Amino acid sequence: AAELPKDEYKFFKECFKFRYSSTQESHKGNGLPEVMSQLTNLNGFMRVRTGRLSVFRDFVSSPFNRKVADEIDFYDWDSTNSLAEEINIKAHMHGALISILIPLKQKDSKGD
Repeated sequence: AAELPKDEYKFFKECFKFRYSSTQESHKGNGLPEVMSQLTNLNGFMRVRTGRLSVFRDFVSSPFNRKVADEIDFYDWDSTNSLAEEINIKAHMHGALISILIPLKQKDSKGD
């Protein structure tokens, strides 16, 4: 795999940190960490394609815990390796595509 500029992955991870905002507004949100918490609760899956990254996180095998400082880890879409191990660079794209999958289960007759 070719080497990905460190700043690109660092910026990507910053977007998922609590109270991070890309705006200069005084109020900051907790949107993406909250999404990751909910995906953990729902046994979800997230894929992100942005810049030269194509990454994913399976919240069943890799649950999110916002109490852990560096819990914002994703995996390379092609190799399935941790991004700390290997990153396969994609053609550059502008913007971001985020796909979220949540398993659905049919309620039983007892209402569970």
